[in-house]
Amino acid sequence: MGKKRKRKYSFDKTKKRKPDFDKTRQNRDGFDKTKKRKPEFKKSGQKKQSFDKTKQKFSKPKKEDINPNICFIKGKVATKNLTPGFRVYSELIVKKGNDEYRLWDEKKSKLAAAIKKGITHWNIPVGNKVLYLGIADGTTASHISDMIGENGIIYGVEFALKPVQNLLCIIKMHKRDNIAPIYDDAKLPGNYASIVSKTDLIYQDVAQKDQVKILLKNAKLFLKKNGMIMLALKARSVDSTKNPRQVYDDALDELKKHFRILDWKILDPFEKDHCFIIATKL
Repeated sequence: MGKKRKRKYSFDKTKKRKPDFDKTRQNRDGFDKTKKRKPEFKKSGQKKQSFDKTKQKFSKPKKEDINPNICFIKGKVATKNLTPGFRVYSELIVKKGNDEYRLWDEKKSKLAAAIKKGITHWNIPVGNKVLYLGIADGTTASHISDMIGENGIIYGVEFALKPVQNLLCIIKMHKRDNIAPIYDDAKLPGNYASIVSKTDLIYQDVAQKDQVKILLKNAKLFLKKNGMIMLALKARSVDSTKNPRQVYDDALDELKKHFRILDWKILDPFEKDHCFIIATKL
């Protein structure tokens, strides 16, 4: 057998060969593919805010919650510490310049849990007067204390002696002079009527069967016109035989006779069988 003949290829020299892809050529979007894109920055005038010795993200509150003593850190609400250098419970503290911010733990505060669940109208303005029914040892109240500042006041009613003693220690050690504890029964608001003035907000966290009635009694005596209420309702304390949702609905129906409901949230999984209601006086 003879040798295989090599196939010859012929090219048309009159046709111009397409050039290889020019890697420096701009693509259709107008960017040079060989050059790394520069990161996009915010508009001029917007300064990046950061904390001392941390990489925590700092942001201002939403428009509806404008308060100079509130900020958000990585999705968590934080309050500007009224007494820098002191913790009230085991909360984390983040520094920004000369200020301290206390992270609000949603597992230890029903209001923080409601905020985490997306409740609205929760801001308590600077300088507000607050009647806190069932203040206990002041975990949530300490953050409200931060929010209202030195010119605000919290009248904290508590029936159990031990929590009142703990709260007094916190007030004395931390110099939280805007909290005034009252050792009394929230069911008998007449007992402290000579101490408490008209308030902008009543916060109620008393796990009793007649929770709503207790709130209404106090609101009638102390709440200003168009004042707000915040109710942390424990369904099992009201009626352990009913479905929690039915308890919530019954409470809302009763409150609607006297208040305009602004928002409410079920607090599971942070607080089992609890809901949080925010309303304003009619």
